[in-house]
Parts: sequence; C-alpha cells; structure tokens
Amino acid sequence: MALRFFTLAGVIVAVLPRPSQGQTPPQLGSTRIEDDRLVEILNNATVHELNALPAPRGSGKGQLLLRLYALPRSGSCVPQSHQVCSYHYYLAVSEYDEMPRQTVYDLGEVGEIVDPRWLPDDRLGAAWLQLSVSNYPAHAFRSNPGLVRKVIALKLDVTVDTLVISRVAR
Repeated sequence: MALRFFTLAGVIVAVLPRPSQGQTPPQLGSTRIEDDRLVEILNNATVHELNALPAPRGSGKGQLLLRLYALPRSGSCVPQSHQVCSYHYYLAVSEYDEMPRQTVYDLGEVGEIVDPRWLPDDRLGAAWLQLSVSNYPAHAFRSNPGLVRKVIALKLDVTVDTLVISRVAR
C-alpha cells in the first residue's frame, strides 16, 4: 500500500488508502478442528484419487469426483512385529458444480482395497466402481506366509445420496 502525502493547514498528513470492498487484506484463521476422526484422516490417511484411474468410455468418471482415503491400522498379523494389518477406508464423493453436493461414506476396516476400476455407466450423477477387498494388506502376506489370503470382489453404485455395495460372483 502506498502512502499518500497531503499538506493540510501547513501540516504534512500521511493517508493510507482504504482497501475497496472485496480487497480486504488476507487473513489466516486459527480455529482448532475438534472432530477427532477428521483430524486423524487428514493427518494419517493416504488419498487415492480414483478419477486419475483410466476409465472406459461411458463410465461415471466425469459425473463425480471420487477420493478413497485409507487410514492405516496397526495389528499383530506379523508375529513379533508391529505392522499395518488393515486400513479403515472412507469414500469422498463430490459432484462437479459451482455449488456441489458432497458426502463421505465410511466403508469400514478391511485388510486392503485393491484394483479399483471404473465400469460403464451412463446415469447422471452416478458411477459404478468395481474393486477387490483382501483380508490383509499385500505386505502382511509377504512378511507372514502363514496368513491365508481371502479376497472378494465388490461393485459399488455411487451417488452423493446413496452407496450400494454388492458382491460380484467370481
């Protein structure tokens, strides 16, 4: 901001220009977030940008913005070790709009979600995803060959208002 100097009754007066409306100086806030789950997700989760995955033509990829948050959970899946044995997953869903409707779904705790894929879907504001869910993360099986791998395939029907999860026959 540049000072402007004027002479008023023989006295030099310095005048700071007032910011016009909409040009107020930037300010940062210091409000502490008190939601423990949100704090843990933002500090510890890994974010998987599902919209960065390739998608077939006609998928719902252009309809919704989807992010999968994986929050690590330690356990005893590897003897004499303290490793991540599962992840608690959250699916963030947002419309593309000036004032998008948004939500987050708590998917629960599983070993690991792998191989998410977009499926063809021509509905507005909706998307189909297919993914596999394992009972332990891949690194746990490498570290403990005695673990028995169990994997299921799931199909997710996603909108901002609903999430329907169904099992896919193998």
